[in-house]
Amino acid sequence: MRGEVRPGCQGSEQEAPTRLQLPDREPQQEAISSSSAASIRKFFDKDKKQANPGDLIETKGYLFNHWAVYVGGGNVVHFTKPGGGSGSVSGGGGGFVGEGKVLKEKLEDVVKEDKWIINNLLDHKYTPRPADEIVKNACSMVDTNLHYHLLDYNCEHFATEMRYNKRESQQAENIKAKIGLAAVKVCRYAARVALGESASR
Repeated sequence: MRGEVRPGCQGSEQEAPTRLQLPDREPQQEAISSSSAASIRKFFDKDKKQANPGDLIETKGYLFNHWAVYVGGGNVVHFTKPGGGSGSVSGGGGGFVGEGKVLKEKLEDVVKEDKWIINNLLDHKYTPRPADEIVKNACSMVDTNLHYHLLDYNCEHFATEMRYNKRESQQAENIKAKIGLAAVKVCRYAARVALGESASR
């Protein structure tokens, strides 16, 4: 589905690779054409899939993967954590709780040299909103400050909320599960220690 061009998110229509037709190209024109082709390739993920407006983009981070919403024209809208700033991914600097901000940036500025994939991970579970609605909602949030919490509302929660109107984060659930398992182990260890002390008395 083709997204409409919205104020604040110009170029939200689906991109299609185009070939520049320039008669009698000079060497400089060839260089311009090559540059344009390189720019077009940046809208394809590591699996050679083309990003369309409304798609969710997952970027591998140092500690946690970062999520964004592709809104067309090579741009994404994403929620950055406190202190993350422009071009931030979840594995970078900044805190895990506090005031974060929704930004609209070039995809290439957000992912940098990291590998990224199109990952509409909950399409099997929920019906996605229409692409133009996803783009409109994401763009309406640009420059908004929101409370960031690694486990309760992070960049993945934001991205899934824009696409599905559901706040979900598999990363957060995995962390909660690990914390829960660790807590169980601590309790079991404490119980064994307590029982050992009781037996020795």
